[in-house]
Amino acid sequence: MAAADELIVEVDIATRVVADDEDIYIVRPGAGYALYNEFKQTDRVFLDFPGLGLDINRSVPEASRLREMIARSMLVREWHLDEQQSPEPDRRIESYDGRAKGRRFGRYAAAIEKLYYDLPAGTIIVVPGPGLLSDVLIGVLEGKPHLATDIQAYPGERMPVRNVRWMGKKQRSEFSDEVRERLGNSHPVMVLDRSMREEILEAGFDRFVFEGQFYARLETTKAEFSTLDDYNIQSFVNFVAGAMAAREEGVQQAHSIDLDAALALLAQHRELVPELTVNINSPGFLRIISDRIAPLVIAMLFSVAIVVPAGAQPSHIVPKNSAAAPSDPCAVNVATEAMGAMRLMGYADWKRACEKARDAQSSTGVRTNMSTKIHHTTHGKQ
Repeated sequence: MAAADELIVEVDIATRVVADDEDIYIVRPGAGYALYNEFKQTDRVFLDFPGLGLDINRSVPEASRLREMIARSMLVREWHLDEQQSPEPDRRIESYDGRAKGRRFGRYAAAIEKLYYDLPAGTIIVVPGPGLLSDVLIGVLEGKPHLATDIQAYPGERMPVRNVRWMGKKQRSEFSDEVRERLGNSHPVMVLDRSMREEILEAGFDRFVFEGQFYARLETTKAEFSTLDDYNIQSFVNFVAGAMAAREEGVQQAHSIDLDAALALLAQHRELVPELTVNINSPGFLRIISDRIAPLVIAMLFSVAIVVPAGAQPSHIVPKNSAAAPSDPCAVNVATEAMGAMRLMGYADWKRACEKARDAQSSTGVRTNMSTKIHHTTHGKQ
């Protein structure tokens, strides 16, 4: 019996697939952005209504009752802002009968219903900072709403909160004028205009699928970035894209595609060449975009190339997608395409491509932020 060692790489593509009808919501961090730091530090968001008395385990209160609860909450908030120096507001809800009139109560009630009752886990939210130089936080709601008693701004109050996983951030000044204007709106919870979703997604996610386009970002972490680094990265990108083009052409012979053949195929099928955008600051990024799955496959194989020993070709790539539902097929499709493309690459050329990827990483710190794990398994063979 001879033992055969198999190299298996687990890769988490962590790719957010955004449905065409999916909304993104702006959650304002309180009046004057007073809750911004608490949102950021505690990984949760909530509306600026202390003492609301909301029971999140029951259905939404009747409209007039919810308005009365809001009226009470507004006085409780003022009491806290006054550092509890004034008399404490009456907590009895019947004391607020007829005191909740005006359009703003309707807006506040709609925000409460939206954040605590309507938005499911996984909803993308945007939290603007107070100024042009502050960060806009982009995250995903996690779990169901729950009551918290440790709100720094309102000690002693039981308030409903939503946990959030922050995915990314971007300085407010770096967004377009239209997005900055929208972020300045005073509504507690508001749908982001559909035309602005792509800009938010690019700021918040390394990889996502949106309106038929696949996006993947490679991040650079060092100040240096030379033409040689650019060549090494683009060689890797084009080699993978060319191997995928060969698959589309029906090429089946294993290890038959070298870099020259890959480039020749891409020259014949320019529609298969992914768009590459480079923004090299410190840190910077390279964004790969295509209406095909190539950007995700390139990012997956770049992650593999960085971690496998001496450019070895793995026997299997085990995919998962921590940013999607368990039944989402995206990760499996990416891994299938990745293994198919790698099967067509010549051993020597794959090894050189891995060396170029490693050289680029060494000099620029380029990375995909895909989590990878290596496993070696030994099987007995006759």
